[in-house]
Amino acid sequence: MKFHTCDTVLIKGNVFRHIRNARGYGLTISTKIAESPATFLADIESINGAIYLEVNHEPNVVDNNILWDIKGTSSQGNGYGVNVDTNEECVVAHNFFEDT
Repeated sequence: MKFHTCDTVLIKGNVFRHIRNARGYGLTISTKIAESPATFLADIESINGAIYLEVNHEPNVVDNNILWDIKGTSSQGNGYGVNVDTNEECVVAHNFFEDT
């Protein structure tokens, strides 16, 4: 799941699992005021991570999620649970990471 240029988004209570060569979800390019609480992400293999935030300049929050067994691609090794790239006001807090 990927969002571009969204305003006031709530991603809550979703399950993303058994994913290969893709992230669970991404918030990219000027997404603002996005919140992502209470989401379960497991058994994901991706070069970008399970949750990917890119080029956002407004506040976004990733909190209270469970990230389990997140892997990188075979050449990368360990995967990123949350990958934040070129963001100015992103808050990643109170998430549970296991076996990542």
